[in-house]
Amino acid sequence: MDSNDDADLEATIRSVAGELEQVRLAHENFLRETKGRFNVFTVLRQGHDERGLHSNWIAYLLDPSKEHDCGPLFLELFLESLILKGAQPHDDSAKRCYFDHLRSVDCSTAKLHTEYAKIDVVYGNIDIVIEFPGQIAIGIENKINANEQDCQITRYSKILESEFSSHELLYLTLDGKQSYTCESLVKEYRRISYAELILDWNKRCLEATHDYPNINHAIQQYDQIVRLLTGVTTMADMKLVKDIVIKNPGIANHAGSILAAVEEIQQERCKSFFDALNDAIKKKGLEISRTLLGRFETLIVSSNHAPVQSQPFKKVVEREGSIEFLSMGVKRDPAIPWPVETRERQNALHASLSNTFEGTHGNRNDGWLHYVDIRPKLFEPKALPELIAAGETLPRVAADIADKIFAYVQAVETTWATP
Repeated sequence: MDSNDDADLEATIRSVAGELEQVRLAHENFLRETKGRFNVFTVLRQGHDERGLHSNWIAYLLDPSKEHDCGPLFLELFLESLILKGAQPHDDSAKRCYFDHLRSVDCSTAKLHTEYAKIDVVYGNIDIVIEFPGQIAIGIENKINANEQDCQITRYSKILESEFSSHELLYLTLDGKQSYTCESLVKEYRRISYAELILDWNKRCLEATHDYPNINHAIQQYDQIVRLLTGVTTMADMKLVKDIVIKNPGIANHAGSILAAVEEIQQERCKSFFDALNDAIKKKGLEISRTLLGRFETLIVSSNHAPVQSQPFKKVVEREGSIEFLSMGVKRDPAIPWPVETRERQNALHASLSNTFEGTHGNRNDGWLHYVDIRPKLFEPKALPELIAAGETLPRVAADIADKIFAYVQAVETTWATP
């Protein structure tokens, strides 16, 4: 490509980017003028709350017995989407599964289970299990931001295998990514996504409830959240985008390169952020080790005090490839019993941190005594342009996060220090 071609490509990209930005701004202004930014779900919950919002809402619609009074309608529509769209096995090269065997299930007798677990399993609850008595069970593990637990998909597959004569295990993520905890499966899991299957299901639900405004409006608002999380535009916006591409057909030759460049820059920004965070934490005088767990990088920040029977505790900062969230927590050594005063210390720590962190949490069933989430606004999906342009500001963002980590360490040491 000569210099003239380079200049033409740059001019085309700048032109298209400018027009797309105008579409985005026009849509934003339209929402403001029509009061369309209001969303009751995000008033009550964070949009990325996979359990409190997404799993609960999906399970509510799928349950024929709930007071939406639509019976098995939404479950039938979900199966229609699943059969039409299909699901990808773990291996990208494997043949897609279209679930023809689900066409004959009786949705009217289906039972919904949330946080499904076996009594003799130490930890791990399947987010949603749809049981078709005497026929088949469908387990859905929902992941938006949370990390996978050790051998999670393998354990869930074994639970379903032991509890039901026939089952399917679906792994629901924003983009249909692979699980990295699926070794030695009895039966292969399938991957589904919000961007494809859930949006298709939402569309079917909206069409079917046109005459029922209460539930229809709620589904519209949920659809808005899913589109925001996945970056999928509405049909009206898509028409405008298509018009821009038609005016600039040459951009089609470079679409793949542009997406690849965005992904590479995003990964570079993530690495730069973690390097800066590593340095900033060290300046606080904390000891750091670094490990790789599947697709996750973990910074372990150790301190001197011992909250669990004189065993050192560790504050763990985790991230997925896009660093959509960070979490810190105190984790119990699995070989040591829970201390008697655990609940009192958890409550005290929770109270001491309520003014520092948005949403502190209590104990988790997989050994966490306490943890908090930090969600840097720069790493939210909608802030991708800011992240790409933020090269020189990343150290400052990292320093702010390091201050919060240090504050958390101090709070833990004050509340949980060994007497």
